[in-house]
Amino acid sequence: MAKQHPKDYPGLKARFFHSAATVGDSLFVWAGGQAGLPNVHDSTEKRKFTNTIQHFTASSGQWFARETTGVPPLGVTAYSCTAINDHLYYFGGYCNHDNCFHNSITRLDAISLQWSEIEPTDSTKPVMRRGCGGMLSFEHDGVHYLLMIGGIGSKPAVKLSHNKYIQSKLHGGRWRTNEHSMYNLSSGKWDNVLIIGECIPPADGFIIEKISNTRAVLFGGIVQDEATASNNIYILNLNLSLSTVSWQCIKKPEVIDQWPVGRYNHAAAIILKKSGCPLLVICGGMNNDDDTLDDCWIFDTTQHTWTTWTKVDIHDSFSKRWAHSLSVFTFSPRCFWIITVGGAFISNTELIQYPNVTMIKSLVFNEEKIIILNIPVSNNQQYQSTYFQQLQLGRMHWLEYQRLKEKQKEAAQELEGHQLAEYKTLLKQQELEVQAIKQQLRNEQDHSRQLLIDMEKKETKHYLQLQEKEQKYHHQLQENKAEKELELQRFCFQLQEKLEREKAAKDLEIQNCHHQLQEKEQEMHKYYQHVENQLQLKEAENQRCHFQLEEQEREKAKTDQEIQNYCYQLLEKEKMEALKNQEIQKYLQQLQEKEEEIQNYFNQLQEKNQEIQELSRQLWEKEKEKAEKDQEIQKYQYQLQEKEKTDALTKQEIEKYCQQLQEKEQENLKKEKEKQIYYQKIQESELREKTKTKQKHSLQLSEKEKEIQRCHQHLRKEEAEKEQYCHQLKENEKNYIQQLQVKDQELTEMRKYHHLQLQENEAKIKQKMQNFDHELQKMKKELEDKEKEMQKYQYQLQEKEKTDALSKQEIQKYHQQLQEKEQENLKKEKEKQIYYQKIQESEREKTETKRRHSLQLSEKETEIQRCLQNLRKKEAEKEQYRRQLKENENKYIQQLQQKDKELSEKQNAATVGDSSLFVWAGEQAGLPKVHDSPEKRKFTNTIQHFTASSGQWFARETTGTPPLGVMGYSCAAINNHLYYFGGYCNHDNCFHNSITRLDTISLQWRELEPTDATRPVMRRGCGGMLSFEHDGVHYLLMIGGIGSKPAVQLQQNRYIETMHERSSGRWRTNEHSMYNLSLEKWDNVSVTGQCIPPADGFVLEKISNTRAILFGGIIQDDKTEAIASNDLYLLRIDLSLTTVCIKKPEAIDKWPVGRYNHAGTIIVAGLLCPLLVICGGMNNNNDKLDDCWMFDTTQCTWTTWTKVGHSFSKRWAHSLSVFTFSPRCFWIITVGGAFVSRREVTSDELVQYPYITVMKSL
Repeated sequence: MAKQHPKDYPGLKARFFHSAATVGDSLFVWAGGQAGLPNVHDSTEKRKFTNTIQHFTASSGQWFARETTGVPPLGVTAYSCTAINDHLYYFGGYCNHDNCFHNSITRLDAISLQWSEIEPTDSTKPVMRRGCGGMLSFEHDGVHYLLMIGGIGSKPAVKLSHNKYIQSKLHGGRWRTNEHSMYNLSSGKWDNVLIIGECIPPADGFIIEKISNTRAVLFGGIVQDEATASNNIYILNLNLSLSTVSWQCIKKPEVIDQWPVGRYNHAAAIILKKSGCPLLVICGGMNNDDDTLDDCWIFDTTQHTWTTWTKVDIHDSFSKRWAHSLSVFTFSPRCFWIITVGGAFISNTELIQYPNVTMIKSLVFNEEKIIILNIPVSNNQQYQSTYFQQLQLGRMHWLEYQRLKEKQKEAAQELEGHQLAEYKTLLKQQELEVQAIKQQLRNEQDHSRQLLIDMEKKETKHYLQLQEKEQKYHHQLQENKAEKELELQRFCFQLQEKLEREKAAKDLEIQNCHHQLQEKEQEMHKYYQHVENQLQLKEAENQRCHFQLEEQEREKAKTDQEIQNYCYQLLEKEKMEALKNQEIQKYLQQLQEKEEEIQNYFNQLQEKNQEIQELSRQLWEKEKEKAEKDQEIQKYQYQLQEKEKTDALTKQEIEKYCQQLQEKEQENLKKEKEKQIYYQKIQESELREKTKTKQKHSLQLSEKEKEIQRCHQHLRKEEAEKEQYCHQLKENEKNYIQQLQVKDQELTEMRKYHHLQLQENEAKIKQKMQNFDHELQKMKKELEDKEKEMQKYQYQLQEKEKTDALSKQEIQKYHQQLQEKEQENLKKEKEKQIYYQKIQESEREKTETKRRHSLQLSEKETEIQRCLQNLRKKEAEKEQYRRQLKENENKYIQQLQQKDKELSEKQNAATVGDSSLFVWAGEQAGLPKVHDSPEKRKFTNTIQHFTASSGQWFARETTGTPPLGVMGYSCAAINNHLYYFGGYCNHDNCFHNSITRLDTISLQWRELEPTDATRPVMRRGCGGMLSFEHDGVHYLLMIGGIGSKPAVQLQQNRYIETMHERSSGRWRTNEHSMYNLSLEKWDNVSVTGQCIPPADGFVLEKISNTRAILFGGIIQDDKTEAIASNDLYLLRIDLSLTTVCIKKPEAIDKWPVGRYNHAGTIIVAGLLCPLLVICGGMNNNNDKLDDCWMFDTTQCTWTTWTKVGHSFSKRWAHSLSVFTFSPRCFWIITVGGAFVSRREVTSDELVQYPYITVMKSL
């Protein structure tokens, strides 16, 4: 250990590998490597060193040794330290013997000087015991966090997946790491951290300083291979809401020479200048050759530039040291004191001694220059005088800073005053211009009013003429209608008589056909009975042959000949059957010919109906013409109502006329309705008769065809069906591609059409604007000519006043005439203005239509662009995912082994968002079979988190109390919350009916409803749960399952006790339970339709907010044996539940077998077509199923997958989830499960690595 100098500074001993922390105007230094420190784990002598802390105040300039209370930490050197308010926090450190490091967190109150241990040292904790790292403090939403990064220490007990660990070659038994550990001071728990960006490699001996509450800077350190000291800068950005740390690496550019060399065990601090720009100050340390460095540097964190200190006059006292500390006292935004404490010289045997243990430099920033002064520490009088001088300088700087701020405020106020004055003058000018424009408008309005009066007079005359013509036309229409109605009635009676005659004749023919068909049916029935008898005889002979083969195995040669002879007889019989089949086909051809005759008859009837429809259409067109003319009359009436002031007609006459028109219209409407009703009745009667006859024939033909098809079922083959199915798939793909192409063409045509319309509208508007401008110019010219005439006339009057002897009365009369002319001119101008206003309104309407079209086009174009962008993004993401998966396969095999062992059977997976999958609990190796215990909590307090972007599982710790039902529970996701219901407790017949919510962001549990045995909700598991939304309220719907005996048996549900030995004491149910999440109360459910019987082990998936699908499961009716079902149930949800059961049709072979404990999920492919995907499970014989199926919920058809692989589908009690990349690309993920065909399995019989998590891309 280092040798102590005899003349030490009385306040502070020489030391190194310590840390200094500032609290206000105080500096605290604790422990560190010192002379006489014993090399033991713990002792009374060691406590003498650790029970005292050194305290330095800037006002006194002296060190004070202060005694502490409590238990101090054992890591006395290379620890990490940070200050939060009046508390100091210490993490880790070296114990000063062997390879003993710590991972404890200890807090010291800077006022009471009392130690309190927050987290003790634990070798099994997933936090490496280490020293020579870094620690920062951050605050988020009133909660403080500690972030520890990197260091060197003991071998890690747990290697986290997203961190790196390298064994040191020089230091035997020590490991270097870049581990990130975050501690929540409010909850007292360790949190997981997600690392993004170019992270620092495993390193120690670096410095890390906080710039702001979310940013920090890291420099230097020994990295990875022991021989390289780094000179890279790393910028850290922290997002505490997402628990993510993002890194940015800044390396030395080749062009720049002004950059510090690589170093380690150096010291650093942060200062804040006047401009609010953080500066990083570093000094000392050691380089790659273990030489002590004698330099000081300043790094601008905004501009990313380095500068060196000049004219420091250091002389190996301030900067030439290593394993020391650096701190800052701020006097003003321009004046700072930098304090260096302790450290060592060239080797660790010689520490920095008195009077250089504590050195202080003053930095004053003056116009981009740095003034550096030495502050004496040994002489107290000089120190205090310089301290007060610095205080005065600081006050001067603060006063200057405040004066500059006041000047800036005054200048801003003056600018605002000038701008307001200018703005007021502009407003006055604009008001004068507006008044002038208003006067012009008034003049033009007067002129346009006169024009309107003339126009209205002309329109009234024209309107009266139109009324006379319309009255004559109405009389003619009424006469024509009456004549045509008579003709139609006669024609209708004739048609009815003809139809009745034809019907009677054809009914007789149909009856004769029926008699003939019945006779032939009897013949066919006899023939079928004969065929069945022959088949029975054949079956009896086959059985005899089989018995003979079993008894006489030695006589194979003889039996082979007999079998060949028998086969020859069978072939001859088949030939006879083929001949009989030909006769049946001839009979079918006769039936088809009769069907064609009936269809011809129906076609004739349809042609007659078309003739009637054409007549009605002609009437309808004439009625439309009449309606259009009525609309024109209504328009004229509206105009008359507006012009009541100027018209000579009285209101009473107009009202009488309107009433007469309305009465006539009502009479016409009544007649039209009666006609329509009459025609509808005729058409309905004909359609009914046609449908009845068609239905009779179709039923008879369908029955016969079914019987014939049953005879021919053994001749059909599966190969034809496979070929047809492949052909249909190809055709569907082609049709889908053609539809997309047609839509693209339609969009392009719409764009072209809208573009042409816009161009035409723009051309029309331009022409109208030009005409309008031309007319305005004409009006202006006329006004100017009139003004000139007025001026000439006034000039003449002035001359005549001098020379003429005209009387004043004549002049006044003349002035009156002039005024009248001016009023007429004003009226005309007003009329013109109104006319121009109408033109402007029409142009506005056109511009609005143009704008709407343009908006529609822009919206469509934006939609297309968004779709293209989404496709491009998803394609890029796919490529990135593929590259990442290929690169990370070799790196993360060990991590996947650790994580996959934790995943298990009978768990439930839930997706949140587009790229996150959560798996909790389930049956696992080592899960204790007890109700609750700390060992069981270790399994339930963590949740497994999988992200599509990383392709990795992360074990994330949760807070709160998780549910006790760890197996067979039901799970549903709503936004960022997961809801868990019920489940099996893994002991005896203990089931639950609790509802618990997990927040996927904060990972906190909240129990909404506790387990209650008296509640009218059965405690159960292995059922299903859905979430849906109605009027802004979210609901949970639980269906079916198996569990404990129900306390209350609801009337609308069914409950059956299981008879199996393994599940004795358990009850199976189809109970429907609904929970209101807003009110946090249970609601009653009304169930209608074909409800599922008591069942468990089925899959229940949501298609939409109001529809769901259920398949499979173990079902049980009354006290019959339980069987595995292959029925489908479609559910419609709207605060009540209606179910429809779809069973396997007899004619269809492509249908999955009955199964239970299988997995399912929903994918939405193509044109919003939901598909149900299922795989695996067990059948009635408890055999594993190795198949995958897809069910189309719109067409109600099943299809199978091919070439899936046993590792994906051959399992049961597993989960199935989907990540959607596009409407045509999906990732399907299966997790966990068992591969042994029995209910109770051991941990070795679960699906093991590497097949626990398997993904397929569709």
